[in-house]
Amino acid sequence: MKNIYLTGKRIIFLALFLISTASGISQSFMLYESHNNGKVFITGTSTLHNWDMTVDSFKCTTMLQKPDENLIVLKDIQFKVDVKSLQSHETDGSLMNKKACTAMKADKYPYITFTSDSGDSIPLASNTFTTHIKGNLTIAGVTKEATIKVMGNYKEGKLTVNGIYPITTTDFNVPTISVFLGALKTGSIINLHFNLLLQNIQNQ
Repeated sequence: MKNIYLTGKRIIFLALFLISTASGISQSFMLYESHNNGKVFITGTSTLHNWDMTVDSFKCTTMLQKPDENLIVLKDIQFKVDVKSLQSHETDGSLMNKKACTAMKADKYPYITFTSDSGDSIPLASNTFTTHIKGNLTIAGVTKEATIKVMGNYKEGKLTVNGIYPITTTDFNVPTISVFLGALKTGSIINLHFNLLLQNIQNQ
């Protein structure tokens, strides 16, 4: 009888251990990454017409935790845009590209970056979410606090995020761009558009 009692205790202990271990695994942070997986572009206005520039090189990483079915946590967010990869769709796009790189001092500050370590819990509704992420935005060596509205979806180990963030370039000491002998002069407000797919690279 005593042996049966001890065996029963061992089984209960083993079951509790397995449950706690599985719970620990599901709640651990995992690394998610997007390397040119998605679309990033900038839009703005000018004295002649609206304009846009696509971004050919960008990277975003974050640590993601999923405590339960209706909640995710994001921390250590790192988003980086290669300024020299900006591509204009103007008739003389190369000139616009060069002017943009000069305005943002790309030789000295080659990246636009956004970083955040908020670690906020984000509720899920049918795998989708809308949240505001606070962090630091750096352009041309100038860093400002920024709060970016993000909409997204998390399902089966894939995280999609998208949004539009308005930037006043003069806040970052970036001058407006003038081309064609001043015939086209950009406005001081641009919009950064992003649509990213991040995947769990630790399970690949």
